[in-house]
Amino acid sequence: MKSVVVTETMQRDGEEFILACVSNSDGVIGLCDTSRNAKTALWETFYVDGQALVNIVQQSVNNNYSNKLIWQASSREKCNEQLRTILTTAADNYFLYEQSLQRSISPVLELLSDGLYVIHTSRMIPTDGAGNFFWNAYLVKHEFTGSATMSASIPPEKNYKPCFLIPTVNMAAYNETRLRLQAEKIRNDKKVGGIAYHVTGMFCALLEGHHAATASVMEGSDFNCIVIEPVRNLLFENEEKAKAEGRSPKAIALSTPFVKIPVGTVPKNMLEMFLMKRKSARPEIYHQIRISSDRMIRYRNQRLIPKVVYDNVEKLPDCEMVESASVIDKITDEQLDALLQGETTLNGNVIINQNYYSSIVTACNFLQFTDRKRFIEFAVNILYNTELTAVHMYIANRVSSIMNPRLNDVFNEIVDSTDSAYDPVRPMAMEYKKQFKAYTEQKLADSLRSSSSKPFSEEIPVSFGAAIPGDSDMVSAINKAKNEVNAKIFSLNT
Repeated sequence: MKSVVVTETMQRDGEEFILACVSNSDGVIGLCDTSRNAKTALWETFYVDGQALVNIVQQSVNNNYSNKLIWQASSREKCNEQLRTILTTAADNYFLYEQSLQRSISPVLELLSDGLYVIHTSRMIPTDGAGNFFWNAYLVKHEFTGSATMSASIPPEKNYKPCFLIPTVNMAAYNETRLRLQAEKIRNDKKVGGIAYHVTGMFCALLEGHHAATASVMEGSDFNCIVIEPVRNLLFENEEKAKAEGRSPKAIALSTPFVKIPVGTVPKNMLEMFLMKRKSARPEIYHQIRISSDRMIRYRNQRLIPKVVYDNVEKLPDCEMVESASVIDKITDEQLDALLQGETTLNGNVIINQNYYSSIVTACNFLQFTDRKRFIEFAVNILYNTELTAVHMYIANRVSSIMNPRLNDVFNEIVDSTDSAYDPVRPMAMEYKKQFKAYTEQKLADSLRSSSSKPFSEEIPVSFGAAIPGDSDMVSAINKAKNEVNAKIFSLNT
């Protein structure tokens, strides 16, 4: 019997999304509880077509704020060809051929296990949330920051977009030709993207688009996905208010990371499906999935991902940055000035929170995620202020992978300074100087090779992972060096 899919189009802050109710499904794609002993650890397994692909294990069974173990158990390549075609076609229809979200994703919705789902599109970050390329980051089981069911830093009523990726395809399937084809699409201004399924916290399993994600990192472009979020949680009203009125807190919304849907706006049939299936649907092939979930994927492929991919992922936002960007909506220059003066309040209002170090960390992460130019300015001002030495090491770590002339100047001054306040951070400043010199020399050498010793006729473009977007200082520095080389070439020729 064919699955029954009922959808409603809704909006969140002007952004459209789909609420989908799936029933009578064969449960080809889904999450199920595969716990061995629920008293010692809570296991969930993301499966496709009977294959246990990803395991998510919460070891602190009574603490939903604890991070989880995540690892790959198998590969989607073992699934039937028809299923893989459905996923690839859905992604291409939406991103490449610009069909509507509803029309593109409908064939995939029919494969989901019974339940309620939110469907939206989002920019994804192809890492594990800690600066490691996603495709080979889950070969060993370990805890991942940001994987907890409940975030310790993001309030439950706040919306956020889970953006870090877990692969569902063995890296042995990596193919240079497929990567090159995806990269060519990006260079020709064609859209590429994928399909992701939210499994926990900040993490989604990437169902489709592994080569597209890799190409996007390589080319320095955003990687977007159609995101499927199972609706599994309720948002309750303020507990203190309910207690003051002598009653239990009421459920006020269906909750996913992306959106909180007021209960009163959800159609009755969808609400019933949510209440029946919200915890975990058990497919007919449950025992097969449970047994196979014990495995760990093996990677024996010797072919290497291009080095530029690993270089570029270091520049991508990490989990701390994304969480900070979700905690606060904006921060003004006036508030930043107050923080630089050691204050946590402005005009009687708390800027971020009462803890100064925490406020600085949150402000830095927020700016690095949303406004790199302001972030560098803020970081430089902190490093110049010897009264803020408590946060110097944190700031130096944050900017260590950003090659920028302004940062290079401040680190040069720290190295040359005799002020003992800079003693802890001086070794990092010396290392940054070396990296910056090597970086600029490499950029110049690359430019010379690409020009075959001909004079440069254009400015170096600011590419992802090189200079900061919108930062003309780096471009000017390199173009100045190029002009000097041109002059030498000209003098030799004449």
